[in-house]
Amino acid sequence: MAASMKRVSTGTVVTPLAPSSKIEVQYPADWFKSNPDQKPKLKYYKEMEADEDWKSYGLVICKAGNKCNPFSMVELQEEQETANHDSKPAAEDDYAWMATYLLGIYRLVRATEQDYRSTLCERINDQMKSFKSTAGSLTDVVAEFSNWINDATYLKIVACVDMFYNRFPKAPLAAVRVICFEAGRCPFLRRCFVNCSFNNRSFTISEGPTESRETIEMCRILTDTPEKVELEAEQAGRDKKASSVKNNFTKKKKTEKRNRKLKQLKGDSSEDEQVWEASDDSLDDIDPFSVSSNDFEVETDDFFEVCTP
Repeated sequence: MAASMKRVSTGTVVTPLAPSSKIEVQYPADWFKSNPDQKPKLKYYKEMEADEDWKSYGLVICKAGNKCNPFSMVELQEEQETANHDSKPAAEDDYAWMATYLLGIYRLVRATEQDYRSTLCERINDQMKSFKSTAGSLTDVVAEFSNWINDATYLKIVACVDMFYNRFPKAPLAAVRVICFEAGRCPFLRRCFVNCSFNNRSFTISEGPTESRETIEMCRILTDTPEKVELEAEQAGRDKKASSVKNNFTKKKKTEKRNRKLKQLKGDSSEDEQVWEASDDSLDDIDPFSVSSNDFEVETDDFFEVCTP
């Protein structure tokens, strides 16, 4: 029987599709066959033309045949602000690397491991140099701009750029998406980078998304914070310790009760005489919780330590 997935809220059967970050290959022979006796044209696009209606969450971002840009999905509100530092007009060929610089701050601030952050700096700088050889250099800016990821407007800009170039991966400036690939943590596209792992796994093992049930657990683990994983590990350790102490406690009380019964049968209530040790095999019929709390003393604090909230 084929496996199926259902939406929990409605019970509707869902057919998952494997997401893909790959661009469909276009071979030269196919292009020249469709464009005989023509040379390829090189164009610089500031906007892209949608080949079909672009919709998201019921909202039409762009109609088929119309042009759009990264900010077509939002409503821009311009505000006049006075710069508090000296500046000079930028040349048009500076726009690409400057945008990469500003957006790259998001990627660096999100990186928590120092060596990885240094590697990201090098890659972003290489990307900026590819736009213009005299481009500036991005250094470790975490200390200076760490509060940017708390700015809702900045996050929306990063999300728009990432979403636009995900929709148009062949756009000339799609390379800037390297600086916001982590935008899966943005409010609009939270953790969408899981899609790449999902698709790569399905492609590698030649399984469809429906059959890749383990992927669901992988996604759950990715949504767990390190703090939650650590708390679960600590709780498991406490549960194990509590179980061990309780078993030792129960065994001890069984032995004490059995010894008291043996002393009564012997007719000797002397506290100074040697107490007979009962074997473990003879204790199965004794209920340790039938003994009054006044009959014994607990000699270990471990039991109460692990049971105290």
